[in-house]
Amino acid sequence: MSRKGLETKEKLLKAAEELFAQKGFKGTRVSEIVSRAGVTQAAFYLYFPSKEEVLLEITERFQHRLLKLSNAGAKVMELEKKDVSQFSQTALEQVFSLFLENANRAKVALHVAKN
Repeated sequence: MSRKGLETKEKLLKAAEELFAQKGFKGTRVSEIVSRAGVTQAAFYLYFPSKEEVLLEITERFQHRLLKLSNAGAKVMELEKKDVSQFSQTALEQVFSLFLENANRAKVALHVAKN
């Protein structure tokens, strides 16, 4: 995919993420996503076959980052006792930062996980 194509796809994901967080998945139309992203509806379908696929990519990206951070428990076993406290604090800060930096994505992913 070209750089321009990646930029367009990211615009669509960002717009969908914002709208899903504000209005919910069911309350958001593809026409609203493309309008917010500043692209055509044809561009949307070039990158995503459906609104469901956008939701899937948003939640998978969030879950992927969260899973990478949640593997901290296995890493603790490799540490010396004196290093566990600092490692645990850093790991928790990273999880909280993920939620803060990706508030809309977190809201969407948590809503999907709840249902």
